[in-house]
Amino acid sequence: MKLLAHASHYVLWLAAVPWLLLTLVRGSRMVDLQLHDTYIVTPAWMIYVFFVLLLGLLGGVYWLLRHQVLVNGLTIIHTLLTAVLPLVLGLQAYSLGCKIVHGWYLHMDFSVVAVILLFLLVQLMLLGNVVYSLLR
Repeated sequence: MKLLAHASHYVLWLAAVPWLLLTLVRGSRMVDLQLHDTYIVTPAWMIYVFFVLLLGLLGGVYWLLRHQVLVNGLTIIHTLLTAVLPLVLGLQAYSLGCKIVHGWYLHMDFSVVAVILLFLLVQLMLLGNVVYSLLR
C-alpha cells in the first residue's frame, strides 16, 4: 500500500491503458445518452479518449506532487476509486441500463447517476489532500 501511495501516477497511467484499447477496438460505435429531455449522440471514442486524458492528467498531477507529503490514506482511496469507478460505470451502463441498437443506449437511472456523482466527489478528495498537505 505504501508503494501505491507513493506511485499513484503510475497506477493512474496504467488504468488509462484499457480505455486506450477500447478506443482502438470499439471506437467506431455511437453512444446515445438520454438525459431527461435532452438526447446526445456522440462517438464512443470521444468518451474513451476523455477517460484516457482524465486519468493521464490526474497521473500528471500526482507526478508533480510526488515530492509533496500527501496523506497516504486519501491518496490510496482517491487513486483506487478514480481507476475503478469509470470501469464500474461502463459495466453498469452496458449491463443494466442499455438496449443495444446501433451502438448502446444509456438510460440515466439512479445507479448510473450515483456512480457518476461518486466519481465527481472522489475528485474532491485530491483537492482536499493537496490543500491539507500545503497547510500542514
